[in-house]
Amino acid sequence: MQIEVIINKLDGLFAENKGQEAQRLLEDSIKIAMEEEDDNALLTLLNEMIGYMRETSQVEGAYSYAQTTLRLMENMNIKGSKAYATTLLNIANAYRAGGRLQESLSYYEEVLAIYKELVDEKDMLFAGLYNNMSLLYQEMGEFVRAKESLLQALAIVKLNQDTAFEEAVTYANIASTCLTLNQDEEAYSYCIKAIKIFETEGIKDAHYCAALSSMGTYYYKMKAYEQAGNYFEQAMAGIKEALGENEYYHRLSENLEACKRAMSQ
Repeated sequence: MQIEVIINKLDGLFAENKGQEAQRLLEDSIKIAMEEEDDNALLTLLNEMIGYMRETSQVEGAYSYAQTTLRLMENMNIKGSKAYATTLLNIANAYRAGGRLQESLSYYEEVLAIYKELVDEKDMLFAGLYNNMSLLYQEMGEFVRAKESLLQALAIVKLNQDTAFEEAVTYANIASTCLTLNQDEEAYSYCIKAIKIFETEGIKDAHYCAALSSMGTYYYKMKAYEQAGNYFEQAMAGIKEALGENEYYHRLSENLEACKRAMSQ
């Protein structure tokens, strides 16, 4: 099986927002890989499918493919390898997205143990893992642990070169977590750092908008409603351009309306 050709086709379909065609291609290719007993290609395709199922909120499908993948890796006898850990991280993300948080945590912890055995402690793989674990801790309502994981990620990011984007994203995530913990001044300092990097690098994506939103929340908590509204408006404009008027856009719109009501009182 020419797995590179299939992956290129998938990338093209995703770029054209042809998700259903991509899913059919994945399903057909998985069947062929199974028939040909091409385990390496099958593992790659299953990873792609798990990610797609997660992104499209097909929770039960993600779980089913995850279990198929775990059985495959057992048969391939690759448990404890870096390839195994990478796949397990993908599975952990799927379980987190589906709300099966304890199972997700157990997978993350297994990945962490493998990384500590095989990966340099400065490797960006650790930063990615800690960022994902922080999202899980937030889902679990454990915001102190979420912040700790983000700070671990940040420490690794700073040890690497050409990681301005990752640094800014991590600052933005820490700022949001600090706001939840009512560590408002600390949140403000991280927002400033995130926004400065995003603007210096010319990055105006959803992560940048999240930093703007956090700044808006900070000013709202400080009762500086006009400044808060300005940041929410900037975030809304960025989200609309990047993703359209999605659920996040409407939440920001509600925040803006709250600022307007507060100013009129």
